[in-house]
Amino acid sequence: MSKNVVDLLSESADRVPEKLALCDNIKAISYRELKCLAENIGTKLAESKSIRKPVIVFCDREVESVVSFWGVVHSGNFYVPIDISTPASRIKLYLEIIKPLAIIIRKKQVSKLLEVEIPDSINLYIYDEIINTTRDEQILRRIYNEITMEDPLYLVFTSGSTGTPKGVLKTHRSLVSFIEEFIPLFGFEGTDVFGNQASFDFDISAKDIYTSVSIGATLHIIPSICFTIPKKLADFLYERNINTLIWSVAAMNHVVNARVFECGMPHSIKRVMFSGETLSVKVLNEWRRNIPSAMYVNLYAPSEVTGNCLYFIIDRFFVSEEQLPLGLHFPNMKVLVLNENQEEVQDGELGEIYIGGEFLSSGYYNNMELTRKVFVQNPINSSYPEIVYRTGDLAKISNGQLFFSSRKDYQIKHMGHRIELGEIESIVNEMVAVKNSCCFLDQKEQQLILVTSGDNLDIDRIKENLRTRLPKYMLPHKIIELEKFPLNARGKVDRIKIKEIYERSRYK
Repeated sequence: MSKNVVDLLSESADRVPEKLALCDNIKAISYRELKCLAENIGTKLAESKSIRKPVIVFCDREVESVVSFWGVVHSGNFYVPIDISTPASRIKLYLEIIKPLAIIIRKKQVSKLLEVEIPDSINLYIYDEIINTTRDEQILRRIYNEITMEDPLYLVFTSGSTGTPKGVLKTHRSLVSFIEEFIPLFGFEGTDVFGNQASFDFDISAKDIYTSVSIGATLHIIPSICFTIPKKLADFLYERNINTLIWSVAAMNHVVNARVFECGMPHSIKRVMFSGETLSVKVLNEWRRNIPSAMYVNLYAPSEVTGNCLYFIIDRFFVSEEQLPLGLHFPNMKVLVLNENQEEVQDGELGEIYIGGEFLSSGYYNNMELTRKVFVQNPINSSYPEIVYRTGDLAKISNGQLFFSSRKDYQIKHMGHRIELGEIESIVNEMVAVKNSCCFLDQKEQQLILVTSGDNLDIDRIKENLRTRLPKYMLPHKIIELEKFPLNARGKVDRIKIKEIYERSRYK
């Protein structure tokens, strides 16, 4: 195992110094250049004589963002990626939670900070200036020797049920442990060409960054415009010879809904991995029909796990009524499904997923109370200390396979029955014309509401499909068609906004 994450870049820079490491729509840099720039930034940040402190990096879909991450790592601190489009009010909230040592931002983006009151205690570094710092190898070597595998590497924010975001800390150990299992498991090699889709403040992107660097591969950052103009996306993937996609389910859905395949997606793609939500078999089959030779992998993990903890390699044809399994756990990981009595579930029984092992994050930054609440002692082990994470995700074992059911938050009690709202949505999403669906309980009227969007929706057909698949108490009282679903910053359906739209429509 590497001593820390710095080794991942150093080894590739020594092995393939002139190979392209990072490319966006404008700029490309080699591994030698990436290492030099990271060391320059690391040297500048080291002037504060602090390590293990948070440093905010305002990021966009550009090479400079990833260079900044590596610079922070070389300084012995940990980076907090914040998308430059984040609202000022949200940025202020992040500042209150993490109280960063410093901020790194591009010169062209500084005006963004005019909307945010930055305390004088936070050092502000302009990327375009600090990359010209003369690196100090003695300082960098000292910092390298002080970094431990338990030190924080980066922090990503995830939404909180109370409305307050949670900062999840990933460590050098959790990242290195994941990468060292991820690479051989799926046969990654230096000739692979990665196409980054996920925003850099989204945890999926870490797999692109660190997997590509570890094997000396090239990572292309796909411009945002490609996801608004279908032909641009198809052309970009083709022209850059991209063969590896580690994407969110939202992006997988977009390719189908926007008819990108009609523009000629390259058949050279050999690896398609997806996570973040449940991918419908309908969308998967459309991908497989257009790119039949690729390996497709369903990945699962909450943000509190570095990388992933479960994987399922698609090994057969699935019909639309089926659901994709979550699959097997990664080596060095433990996944339990426990019922309300905290006993392992039997076949067909619903339970909550608990996760333990080396990829587990260290908890929430500046929130020990919440950390202790969900990072708990393994309920079925009373012999020695063993921390596991309570995910709040509900799953069911059927014929030896694990299937995601719903969020615990989406489980409701209605008409004396316990109902999984995700089960209703899953059935609706399999219908050809449906793009998105969201089901919730109108507390005031005590009615199940289903909101859908799609092309030429036949509401009567949806009702009939649900009637043939669900018991009567799970049938929605109302089905409402929405032209376009609001999405949150993670590209997932924004359930809060949908409920707000519904509430406003009730009083018109």
